[in-house]
Amino acid sequence: MNYILLLSGLFLGWSLGANVAGTVFGTAVETKMLKFKTAAWVASIFVVLGAVLQGGATSSTLTKLGSVNALAGSFTVALAAALSLFFMARIRIPVSSTQAVVGAIVGWNFFTGAFTDFSVLAGILSSWIVTPLLAALFTLVIFYFFNRYLNNNAIHIFRLDYYTRIGLLFACAFGAYSIGANNIASVMGMFVDASPFSDIYIGSFYTISSTTQLFVIGAIAIGIGIFTYSQKNIKTVGNDLFKLSPLTGLIVVISSSLVLFIFSSKSLANLLTFLHLPALPLVPVSSSQAIIGSIVGLSLSKGIQNMHYNVLGRISIGWIVSPVLAGLICFFSLYIVQNVFDQTVYQPSYYRFDSFVMQKLEDESVDIKKLSTLNGRTYESSYDLRNELNNIELTPRKKQKIAEYSFLFPLRVDSYKIEYELEKEYFTQEDIENLHTLNKKVFYHKWQLNDALIELSETWLFKTKNLKNNTFNKELHRKYDLMYQAFQIKAISID
Repeated sequence: MNYILLLSGLFLGWSLGANVAGTVFGTAVETKMLKFKTAAWVASIFVVLGAVLQGGATSSTLTKLGSVNALAGSFTVALAAALSLFFMARIRIPVSSTQAVVGAIVGWNFFTGAFTDFSVLAGILSSWIVTPLLAALFTLVIFYFFNRYLNNNAIHIFRLDYYTRIGLLFACAFGAYSIGANNIASVMGMFVDASPFSDIYIGSFYTISSTTQLFVIGAIAIGIGIFTYSQKNIKTVGNDLFKLSPLTGLIVVISSSLVLFIFSSKSLANLLTFLHLPALPLVPVSSSQAIIGSIVGLSLSKGIQNMHYNVLGRISIGWIVSPVLAGLICFFSLYIVQNVFDQTVYQPSYYRFDSFVMQKLEDESVDIKKLSTLNGRTYESSYDLRNELNNIELTPRKKQKIAEYSFLFPLRVDSYKIEYELEKEYFTQEDIENLHTLNKKVFYHKWQLNDALIELSETWLFKTKNLKNNTFNKELHRKYDLMYQAFQIKAISID
């Protein structure tokens, strides 16, 4: 049954493949520069490579938005997103799997009463604005240099045609790799916390994690979607929106792929952080938004010619309809799965109000007198806690803070895990020594581990935000996330 519930994720991957091919090689196929089968094979292979080699960077963002912690819930979230994508593919509107998945996760949050982290949601929504703008900017720059080079160098038309074919083939590979790296989180990210797989150990030198296994089968599903259904959706991007030549199509694919790549590259984010420069968040972004932004940038560079604004308007409406539709489908489907098929769509999330939590809330300027009815109690779901907090006059931000500090997330610091399971390349030698000092310590809330580390060294303390400190804070957030993952005690006891 567990493996059957993965089918909706595979359906979602298939739907993404059916939608995404037009953004990668639609122009090359429509202009007869590449055969469909050649482009499809290249795209499928590099989607898998991108998912396996770089796909984990964006999945944690979706988990923060909503941790879908039961396999039946993951099945329903993926199915809702896939159905909205399939509907859009049927009416030939290329939409974003990311937007559909985000809408479905928010629908899951509403159904289960889980708290939606609006700061994470705001970051994802802002990426939907930045993506087309950044793609348009890249297109303007790349078009300028391409145009300047061609004007200054006389290249025979047949040689130019040959170079363009080769360029489109490499652009197809890079675009597919970037989509695998960035969008595989949208396909399988909701299954990470409820994965039915176990880690596979190959000797003592290599481990295939359960997450990697999810990403592989999700990427294969994308490839099947490319082969079986994408030809029906290629024409919208390849011809309907804007009449692209092979050369302009090459520019569009390169610029849009660059956007997807930088939003999913952990190495690039680390480099920018090391250089004390602002880094883009590692979030799954829309490949269709990137390609549309690139086409708009191309139109601007050519003096706004030949843009079919009715098609652009239809696609833009799809960007709004898709997440709303996915959220509604998810909400009502969860009700059916839970009450008709008697499946567990979410696991309990415990919230405990003990003396430590109350003191922490008071230190954070929360009026604990208003929380007197909560003191000493444990809530077995965010839904129950939300209902209790709705009876107390508090701001939404205070409610979010109360849920954050009372959330039970048992952690045990272990020297073995520090040495062999923690990704130590993100930590300094001083950091590792601090962690070894806490060996065998048990903490019931995330903030307790944070406070214990701050007592050892102020390097664990978040700084007041400015440009320089913001990069420091991002790096520190990454460290804490890695520690939570390594030290979490899976079996929770509320006694």
